[in-house]
Amino acid sequence: METMEPHVQLAFAMHAAPGAYALATLALDADDAAAHKRCTSELTALADTHREDWGIRETVVLAGHQIHQHAYDRDTKALNAAYLAARAALPKNSAARRILRYNQAKGLYEAERYVQADTIALDLVETYMAHLGLEADDIVGASVEEVAAHLSGADTDLDDCKRLADCLALRARCRRQLDQPFGLAALHALKFYQLTQAWRHFVIIGQDVVDDFVELGDLHQAMELLDGALLPAAQRQALADLLLAVRAQRAVVLAHTGDFATARSEIDSLLRYQMPPRQAQEINNQRDLIEQLARLERPGPR
Repeated sequence: METMEPHVQLAFAMHAAPGAYALATLALDADDAAAHKRCTSELTALADTHREDWGIRETVVLAGHQIHQHAYDRDTKALNAAYLAARAALPKNSAARRILRYNQAKGLYEAERYVQADTIALDLVETYMAHLGLEADDIVGASVEEVAAHLSGADTDLDDCKRLADCLALRARCRRQLDQPFGLAALHALKFYQLTQAWRHFVIIGQDVVDDFVELGDLHQAMELLDGALLPAAQRQALADLLLAVRAQRAVVLAHTGDFATARSEIDSLLRYQMPPRQAQEINNQRDLIEQLARLERPGPR
């Protein structure tokens, strides 16, 4: 099971019920659905017996795990009920409520309820923009440095900028699943991830932007983003798994340009690395895509 977003990775307060932190960590690190469900159930039982020690952070963390589990089970009724129960215990207009709302949207996305997730993500984008004192004109066409200049206030919380990026990225992914335009959402998410130095997220959403450029036929921009931003970021931050993924994506872009020899050579070199089976399969899929593109370029005899 994939790890959860940082929105639910809040540290428990020092006064949390005994065992709560350990259970939350086990649930977060669970590598299969059964293990996550078991840890989440135990954490829920612990909350029921230590309600007087259960504060804001604990409420958000527990609800995040419950929402994630309900999303995995495709039980959106239980997912929304978990959200509403936790929301009732949180202060109005608080950071905790915004974080919880994002977790609801992310859960709905995981449950393939893309329209609902997109609606919430858009609302959150507007909420975070207002909270940070930003207008659309402050971002459109602006460099990361120019955006940062609009956030120079002493009370600006970079964590909120990261959360804005998460909401923008989620909106882009929802719209993509719905086969609807998503404007500049992914590019703006890229800016805020760079601003907050959330490099893993920066590379991941950057790969989505590369795919967008390829779909638009703008292979020059795709290569420029890969070579000028994504590859250097993955290398500098020692993100080994993403470095391999970005190199494989670059090979596919090269194939789109017609440079099949270089694309094949790069994929072959990547497959010599030791890597988890899932990533090896993804790179093999990229190799298959390159061969498909080659066949389209040079169709065989009829």
